[in-house]
Amino acid sequence: MKVKLKTWLGMAALLMATNSQAAVNVSFDRDVELLAINGKPLGAFSKAPSKIELDDGPNQLITRVSKLVSYNGEFKKFLTQPVVLTFNVSDSDLNVSASRSIIREDQIKGFDKEPSFRIEKAGNYFSEFHQAVLPRGAGIVRDYERELDDYNLEQGFVAAAKVQQPTLKYGETTMAVTATTAVATPSARKPSTALSTDQALILLQADFLRLPAEKRAAFIDWVVQQ
Repeated sequence: MKVKLKTWLGMAALLMATNSQAAVNVSFDRDVELLAINGKPLGAFSKAPSKIELDDGPNQLITRVSKLVSYNGEFKKFLTQPVVLTFNVSDSDLNVSASRSIIREDQIKGFDKEPSFRIEKAGNYFSEFHQAVLPRGAGIVRDYERELDDYNLEQGFVAAAKVQQPTLKYGETTMAVTATTAVATPSARKPSTALSTDQALILLQADFLRLPAEKRAAFIDWVVQQ
């Protein structure tokens, strides 16, 4: 495990030192609300962006449908369960939309509990992504970061260290934010009841990426000396 840990930390340090240019542009239909980028929530009082820019490679977005729907002539807010979209692309333009159009209450038919999304790449149908409803955690308030960690373990995804600086676009206004977290990539191994070495590394990676920069550097120095 020590060898694997040192290898991973070496890769993490390299990624931290690399200032890569965002090359994946993702836009969202007006009824699609972005909740989190690679496990980093946008905030309860933040306006969902219409466009974001991501680094090449694996990324995960948490989204839901949010719109006004007619209930017997009275319009009410319609919200679906959040869905995790996992994809691995480079130099691409993606558009995310709901797989169904909901205007009236009679059209919902369970879509609120089991929503799904459609992704287009450069205007063409794109199928090389994974999507699933994000199970709710035990807390009163949703913790998307922790829920995504649990989801990735359940799905058999292995986290790869990634330092992300997505750019959020609100119409003509662009705002850059920092979202340093773990990004999931598919793994052939399903988790067992007891934590395996790979699963233990996932948890360690998630904790490592939440540390301030100076503590990360100190931890890397300590591991190298072991």
